[in-house]
Amino acid sequence: MTKRVCWVTDAQFFPFASLSIASFLRHNQGWHLTVYDIGMDRQQRSTLASYAEIIPYPRDFEPTGYYSPGSKARICMLTNIPEGELLLYLDSDSIVFSSVDPIVQEFLASNHTVGMTMEDYHTAWPSHPIAAAWFDESLPRRAFPGYERWKNNRVLNAGVILASPAVVPAAIKALELYESLKPGLRLQEQTLLNSVFFEEQLSIHYLPYWQHCMADERYVDHPPGELYDQTPSCDEQRIIVRHFCGPGNQAVLQACFGRLAKKYPLPQ
Repeated sequence: MTKRVCWVTDAQFFPFASLSIASFLRHNQGWHLTVYDIGMDRQQRSTLASYAEIIPYPRDFEPTGYYSPGSKARICMLTNIPEGELLLYLDSDSIVFSSVDPIVQEFLASNHTVGMTMEDYHTAWPSHPIAAAWFDESLPRRAFPGYERWKNNRVLNAGVILASPAVVPAAIKALELYESLKPGLRLQEQTLLNSVFFEEQLSIHYLPYWQHCMADERYVDHPPGELYDQTPSCDEQRIIVRHFCGPGNQAVLQACFGRLAKKYPLPQ
């Protein structure tokens, strides 16, 4: 089995992506690393090319609302998983604290199609039903015959995904729907993936050992120490990956990642 781990980044998120990659390499071997390049500069591409396959992803359209090269790339990568491959996707604002093997082995043993986490897994804020993520419920009602059946399911976070080749047909449907909704799109690709996965009744494994941390403005000047060091989770499971779910504020993410940069340099 081939194991592939992917990131998506542009020039702005390069510092976070390179830190995420460095933390992954520190604890994991035997993976093929891939970076979808949606706007890195030449020097950044050269830096990451030493560690990962760089896939140029076209920025041949102007982002509108939630329709963006990054969002589209995250769906596209799920449409291209060959037989015999396992795909792990990590958002650029994720830090890996140890080997991901426990997550992978549990996922493979489950025989599920895709692995994701609940938005409220090890967080201080509750997840919300999928219906609340659609700004206009007339859209999913038209697009999904089974919408009423799953509209109250809790949202799964797409910042971390484990997927087998069996997810490809559903991912293709998600990409087609994403393109059809392009004019005035007002929802995240995460909502679309959730909706298609629920509609297609994919078997979903709820990933353990993950933590979603809300990075907010309180942490800009005085980031809490617990963001930087591995700690036992509330149920005494070992946290392997922390995903920093922030509001997209660069200062906030910089504050949360600042101290970690020295701890996880890219290998020489």
